[in-house]
Amino acid sequence: MIMMKVQHGVLAVMEGETTEWTGELSRDAETILHQHAIQGGITDIQRSMCRWIAYSKKHSEHILTHKLLLSVTEQLEQTWKPTSLSRDESDMLREAFTLFINHCFKQLTKIRELFPAANKTSMERLEQILTILMKLHSMEVFRHCCPFQNSLQHELTSIIKTGTIEWFDRIATQITKPRLRSDEDTLRNTSELRKLVLSAYLSEY
Repeated sequence: MIMMKVQHGVLAVMEGETTEWTGELSRDAETILHQHAIQGGITDIQRSMCRWIAYSKKHSEHILTHKLLLSVTEQLEQTWKPTSLSRDESDMLREAFTLFINHCFKQLTKIRELFPAANKTSMERLEQILTILMKLHSMEVFRHCCPFQNSLQHELTSIIKTGTIEWFDRIATQITKPRLRSDEDTLRNTSELRKLVLSAYLSEY
């Protein structure tokens, strides 16, 4: 119960913050969290777990900085030990890991639209997402909570293949509408599709 209150408290003070929020809580918020920790006998790993769950959940709603996410993730890694969490706590962390990773994977399925190779800022964001994913997959606490998770390489390969097919289908559908009426229309639209695919391919090299 105390852990749920701590998570709720962290999320509450984060409401309304900008994407540049540094992760620092107000003095009142820190006092409340500290009191909860003392009254409930919350350990360092439980505090780290609560923060990671709260921050990762908030990130799916309102993008936080890469530096903040990496810092919270490293704190979790540093405080975790094989017997430091109960089964229920490990399940809570597993669910949070899964939600966060699925959120990242959902973005990566639209890699061509969200992270165009010619856009430097987009490429930096893509690199940051991959860095966090690599960090999580390398952590013992992640492997402990998610023992059946596929390797990151396997997941990324599958996601990129699926995303590419879905992207092609969307583009093809857009270009071939409305229904073609002549051979000339077919030739013109096929040529347009070929140029678009070639352009997307060349932009990655």
